[in-house]
Amino acid sequence: MTYLESTKEFYKKLKTEGMSKLITKKRNKAYLQFLKKHLNKNQKILDLACGYGRLTIPLAKAGYDIEGIDLAPNLIKDAKVQTKNKNLKISFKVGNMLNLPYKNDSFDTIICMWSSFIHLLKLKDQVKGLDEMFRILRKNGFAIIDMPSYKVVKKKHIVKENIGGFENVCFIHNKKSITEVIKKSKVKNSKIKIESINGRKRLILYIYK
Repeated sequence: MTYLESTKEFYKKLKTEGMSKLITKKRNKAYLQFLKKHLNKNQKILDLACGYGRLTIPLAKAGYDIEGIDLAPNLIKDAKVQTKNKNLKISFKVGNMLNLPYKNDSFDTIICMWSSFIHLLKLKDQVKGLDEMFRILRKNGFAIIDMPSYKVVKKKHIVKENIGGFENVCFIHNKKSITEVIKKSKVKNSKIKIESINGRKRLILYIYK
């Protein structure tokens, strides 16, 4: 089993119910406020690794032109059910960030939140992930990639965590390690910032086309 297959299995076990217990309404509201500072309703937006649509759906309801994609079929299924129940029209797809099923120059903006990027454990895959985002961004477009800001405790940056009762393996970045990924990618213009969202320090990577 590859590590991406293990990640898919992790979310199959965790389910929407388990994920929803990991987030408070206050934190979710803080994420939406953070994103709305960067987004506008004239942009075509992709929520990359959207899960069950906990950001996609409220942003669409607020009038943003957004669609979602996620590795886990069970989460996408739940996102579609919620969308139908709320009488919204949102396109959701199953897929992963190493081979995005979109044409070049498809989106003005990509959001990749909730630490999704850190599921990529290998440097070559992290580079591929950035290159795929860059490929589908339109000219003058940008992506926002949200990651935890921890003190790295292992040289290889690999950390095993227990989330919702299930083991999850992540690659914890710092500014130095994410800079190395950017250098090997096709991204020429980027910015790395430590920002606070609901009182939690987050490592935010912005890439620009």
